[in-house]
Amino acid sequence: MKDSSINILIIEDYPEHIKLVSRMLENCSSQSFNLASAGRLDEGISIIASARFDAILLDLTLPDSYGLEGLEKISSQFPDIPVIVLTALDDESMELQAMQKNSWDYLVKGQINTNLLVHAIRYAIERKKKENELRNANRILSALSESSQAMLYSQNETSYLRQICRIIVKNCGYSAAWVGYRVDDEGKTIRPMAYHGVKHEYMETVCKTWEDSVCGNTPAGMAIRTGKLCLCQNIDSCSWYKPWVQETIEHGYSSAIAIPLKTRDGAFGAITAFSDETNPFTEKEVQMLSEISADLVYGISAIKTRNLQEKTEKELKESERRMAALLNATTESIWLMNTDGCILASNEIAAKRLGLNAEFLKGKIYFDYLPGSVAKTRRHKMEEVINTGKPLRFQDERSGLIFSHSLFPVRDESGNIQSIAVFSNDITDSKRVEEVLQRDKDTLEKMVQEQAHEYSRAQIELERARRLSDIGRLASTVAHELRNPLATIKTAVFNIQRKAGSPLIERHIANINKKILESDAIIQNVLNFSKVKVLNIEKVALKPLLVESCNNISGNYKKNKVSLKEAYLTKDDCVVEGDQSLLQSLFSNILDNAFQSMDKKSGKIDLRVDSSGDNYYEIIIEDNGVGIDEENISKIYEPFFTTRSRGTGLGLSVCREIVERHYGKIDIKSKKGSGTTVKITLPILQLK
Repeated sequence: MKDSSINILIIEDYPEHIKLVSRMLENCSSQSFNLASAGRLDEGISIIASARFDAILLDLTLPDSYGLEGLEKISSQFPDIPVIVLTALDDESMELQAMQKNSWDYLVKGQINTNLLVHAIRYAIERKKKENELRNANRILSALSESSQAMLYSQNETSYLRQICRIIVKNCGYSAAWVGYRVDDEGKTIRPMAYHGVKHEYMETVCKTWEDSVCGNTPAGMAIRTGKLCLCQNIDSCSWYKPWVQETIEHGYSSAIAIPLKTRDGAFGAITAFSDETNPFTEKEVQMLSEISADLVYGISAIKTRNLQEKTEKELKESERRMAALLNATTESIWLMNTDGCILASNEIAAKRLGLNAEFLKGKIYFDYLPGSVAKTRRHKMEEVINTGKPLRFQDERSGLIFSHSLFPVRDESGNIQSIAVFSNDITDSKRVEEVLQRDKDTLEKMVQEQAHEYSRAQIELERARRLSDIGRLASTVAHELRNPLATIKTAVFNIQRKAGSPLIERHIANINKKILESDAIIQNVLNFSKVKVLNIEKVALKPLLVESCNNISGNYKKNKVSLKEAYLTKDDCVVEGDQSLLQSLFSNILDNAFQSMDKKSGKIDLRVDSSGDNYYEIIIEDNGVGIDEENISKIYEPFFTTRSRGTGLGLSVCREIVERHYGKIDIKSKKGSGTTVKITLPILQLK
């Protein structure tokens, strides 16, 4: 049984070739073909525009076109129809160019048969079909993605609705889209909320009511009225759309779909999309639009909830501000506490008289902040109010001040006492002045002490800076002087090694080379310590830098049985601003320490890179080495402190200096026998 016919257009100016192709297609027993022909390119383009073809066979040598010119024209004007080149030009270069310009196959006349020709046509049609399906799938995904983004980031409902209409037109490829809300008035009108590609006068005349009448028989009206999807694949033949067919077609719309926007209470509106094609709404298209509509309903609800919440919070804050202003306008201390003395609220002067702030005091026990004898007296008076249910006034003295207190019971709806309101007033002006003076004196002494402490600390830091500066200059000079003889020794060892043939001498030379490298590393550490103050700032990608550091350092310990695992948990290259050389020195130093910490030269090291929020990268290097003694952990950043038999003790001091100069943080946690974890935090460069 043959499949449904395939419509083919061959553009060829040589009739014999057309007949040959026709015979080949007729010889196909499994498929029927309808073959049309054109002798010129312009004639072929006219035929394509007026009929439907599944594939086109194109000769490259025509009276009005030569080479790939015709292929480019047809591909640009009719991108949905696959074009197969059928030519006498057996040229691989031309074949490659044709394939690059959207030819789906390149067939050479005289080298094809029925099977090859049919296979090429079928393959081109199927590939084009899959390409169109993939493009449509990508378009749908893009629309759904942008719809979700709009829901997340829209600032208000109107902006959100406009974005959804724009997405339906731009991403989904429809002519126009609009959103209308149901109005429960006498005329059952539809209020346009947002639109894209729709002319305002069209909505004013056609899309204005959802009533059950001829006027309300529009996709939007019916969707709102029935609460069901309304689909019209061909407006010209849609009977219920008759009153508006002519005007709708004049605006360029051939089909329409309206999806109700519903809550549990019914449809509150509809979203409508128009297309200039007939039958454009496939099952997948309808599903996509339904998902966008569902997202739209949720997004509208979320925005309204957010706006209501913001309004409520604003009103609540304003109410609280007014109440606070009222309470703080008096010179009295005002307290509200429950029957156990737990503070529920207070004004600023009340909290200030306890030396605290009102927010801090909420939930605290009032009597805990009073002297013992004063607390005992006031607790007794409050219990008396609770027992008698009557207001009470009394005076007491606290810290040399005489206060007048008024206590009032506060009852709930049942008449039970639920809290006590306390109003306290300082009635000793002279004592109050004395208290203020004493408080100012104490504050001044505290400030003097703090300034003295700060001055002392600054002196210590200055002395430390001077000492480190002297050490740095000395270190730079010594390092420079040591490198010259080391270089001479290294050259001499190289010459001896080149001439020597004894294995024993080779071992000694290798040992000398190892010690030279260790000495050079120590000198480099000293130089880094003396030069770390100068930064060469540039954009640095941490990921490749860490990979290079891991490769370099692990290469120095090839004989060790140490497992180094790297995990980069970010999708980007982790770009920061900094000095690439110093950052590499930082990571190399930490990794080298991790390798050296391994007992019996075996163990494991884990390196992880991840983002910490939106502003920082975290680089964590964790080993299971010997760890650091508890008494030494506080000294690890001190210059020249080391527990090793070799080394300068400058490594971690330099590391901390590098990290701090890059506005980062370094944190080292270690336990003897359990290993060490180094966490470095560096600020993310926000690329624009």
